[in-house]
Amino acid sequence: MRRPILFILAGGALLIIGIFTYGLIYAVATPAGERSSKTITLEKGLAFRQIAQTLEREGVITDAPRFVLLGRIVNAGHQVKAGEYCFDLPISPWQVLRKITRGNIKTHRVTIPEGYTRVQIANLLDSHGIVTKEDFLKETSSPELLSRYHIDGEGSNLEGYLFPDTYAWSKGLDPAAVIDFFLRRFRQAYTPDLAQKAGSLGLSEREVLTIASIVERETSDPRERPLVSAVIHNRLKKRIRLQSDPTVIYGIPDFNGNLTREDLRRYTRYNTYLIPGLPPGPICNPGLSSIQAALSPAPVDYLYFVSRNDGTHHFSVTLEEHDKAVDKYQRRRKK
Repeated sequence: MRRPILFILAGGALLIIGIFTYGLIYAVATPAGERSSKTITLEKGLAFRQIAQTLEREGVITDAPRFVLLGRIVNAGHQVKAGEYCFDLPISPWQVLRKITRGNIKTHRVTIPEGYTRVQIANLLDSHGIVTKEDFLKETSSPELLSRYHIDGEGSNLEGYLFPDTYAWSKGLDPAAVIDFFLRRFRQAYTPDLAQKAGSLGLSEREVLTIASIVERETSDPRERPLVSAVIHNRLKKRIRLQSDPTVIYGIPDFNGNLTREDLRRYTRYNTYLIPGLPPGPICNPGLSSIQAALSPAPVDYLYFVSRNDGTHHFSVTLEEHDKAVDKYQRRRKK
């Protein structure tokens, strides 16, 4: 007779525990009403009790102490991921707990335009709250990070490797995590075939990106990129200085938008009016089209080009022809 009684008592205890647990999971759900959404940020380093209090204060849950108890029952106290969360209300505490322990963080789509510099990207990410400008610039020039990704070169940083694309990031990310997104996307775009082509041209990866970055900044017309690339390759072969204005501008801190003759005479490592060959590294972050153009210059003998002031350029083989084009499109226009 005792055994049935024990079974009944055990069954009753399990029923009570089940009812109690059900109450913890569902009874403290956000009160039913009109559907809405709530976005909150859970900061790093918060204790689980503080997280529960934040959720209650923001109206996501209604009973912080019981939410804490639920967290203890399922051992979730140390599994919460910091970040920005969006909750569709009403929502049960169990759904809240699953979201914050799985790290279902809200993401923001950020488009990095082709040709943006490292500083411009840092400003853009800062404006979206993804990472601070200071932290991003510091991390993208970290010797440890450059070594980890096998990126070298005199005075190198990650300029050129921050591949332009649309990314989905959460706010407050670690700078290293953001950079990892960029570099993984770059490695996808810079295929083994492109690397092999670079090798056949006798160019390092960094030299390819440097040429591509100059192409990117010299023209916005995709049809002209192989022509601009040809000019760069032809001048390098003939040991003629590149004399590229965008490289000069890159070497001027806080450039004000007005390139002067004095700027062209001022020595920097990026002033290709004064230094032979390529500058020490990329001057922006080129897109795939410019990278491909850097590796596939047009089969032409052009050595010069000048803006037509309509977004296109006039290309020339001889200096005499170039001077005539400059006179036609620039000097007469200024007069």
